[in-house]
Amino acid sequence: MKKIVITLLCTTLILTNVVMMNSEVQASEDGTVLFEKGIVDELSPQPLVNVAIEEKNERFIAETDESQVTIPKDMEEPAILSDNEEGQSLSIQVNLDEKQNETISAEDTVVYETKNTSLGIDAFDGGLRHTYVMENKEAPNTFEVIYDADNISHLELSKDGEGKTDGSILIYDKAGETLAALDIPWAKDANGKDVETYYQINENNTVKQVIKVTDEVVYPVVADPTTFTTYFSSGKWIVRGKGKYNRSLSLVPKAKLRASGAFSFSLPFVVLSNAVAKDSWNKVYNKYKNSKHWEKTTGMKNQYMCHFSFAFGKSAFNLEPKRPVRSYFNTVRPPVYCNPE
Repeated sequence: MKKIVITLLCTTLILTNVVMMNSEVQASEDGTVLFEKGIVDELSPQPLVNVAIEEKNERFIAETDESQVTIPKDMEEPAILSDNEEGQSLSIQVNLDEKQNETISAEDTVVYETKNTSLGIDAFDGGLRHTYVMENKEAPNTFEVIYDADNISHLELSKDGEGKTDGSILIYDKAGETLAALDIPWAKDANGKDVETYYQINENNTVKQVIKVTDEVVYPVVADPTTFTTYFSSGKWIVRGKGKYNRSLSLVPKAKLRASGAFSFSLPFVVLSNAVAKDSWNKVYNKYKNSKHWEKTTGMKNQYMCHFSFAFGKSAFNLEPKRPVRSYFNTVRPPVYCNPE
């Protein structure tokens, strides 16, 4: 990967962040208006390309080749995120302190209106997003999400090699493999200013997001915890040219995986989204490790993490098993750029 590509990507991310931080949004008594006008996506550090939803049998359905999201009309029922390839389903139930008044479909988002809060649920290719809109100071500043699956074991904050967490969460099955990932928490007020927020993991696989509002906060306040289960549109072994590293595992990432890598650049002291990086790598490893072409797992992992963190804009992540195993630093550094020699 060329140095100029990385520079341009970083510059674009910085400029995008400056625009967001300078945007000013007028508060609305009706949170649905915020979704209809696209204000939620304007505030979000991770723009989302929604999958279209269709109303069927008193529910809303969003489908792609790899996954399906079922969103209920009743907020007290769970949304279901299904991985078609793996045959697994994850139930995601939201608990709010306020009762639901109505349900509205707005711009491919199902919006539940309560007295002081709007909750939006929408699907993207590979996952599901919950968006909380605190419309005024009377709105509750905590929201709970309960995760459930037939083989779910536990949830934990994802940690890096030094034991530090960026706030993202991994969901594990009973075999110790990752089922899904919950991305880094964030919250912004109507002027695009960051609002302190974090996740707590409670009993029964429950995640509570705490949003610490102050007197300086301008409403509405927006937060959108995002759950990932699948990450690639395709993956296959290919041969490129005639060089000694011509064999590669070519992975085409979904847009949201690219966005998660890009998101790490907008946060201070964050190298990458730990949970998404680990879950996506685990699923690559488990799916392709038994291939006759697979070798040098440590080197393949370093190449993968390099692509996730710095080369997320490439059309495909090409992992080349014949390349020598180098340290992560020597996999990333110029002029190597994910291709160690």
